[in-house]
Amino acid sequence: MRGLDEILSTSLPRRAFANGHSWDRWSFRWCDQCLHDVNENCPLVMAAMISEVTPTEWKQVAPDEYECSEFEPREEFSD
Repeated sequence: MRGLDEILSTSLPRRAFANGHSWDRWSFRWCDQCLHDVNENCPLVMAAMISEVTPTEWKQVAPDEYECSEFEPREEFSD
């Protein structure tokens, strides 16, 4: 995964989520089960939160809905 500075330099200049509910729903699906966010330290999330940008690793599929290209399920959540 790229570092925070590189993510920030290529991110789209818009907020990824319209509100906290949208974020909570999305993060439950992606972040809470991802190997990269075990300690809530994913640089993609950090970029989105501190700079209100949308990382290019998040492909928009609907309003406030993204697929994360860096998602890797934690062992306890994989099939």
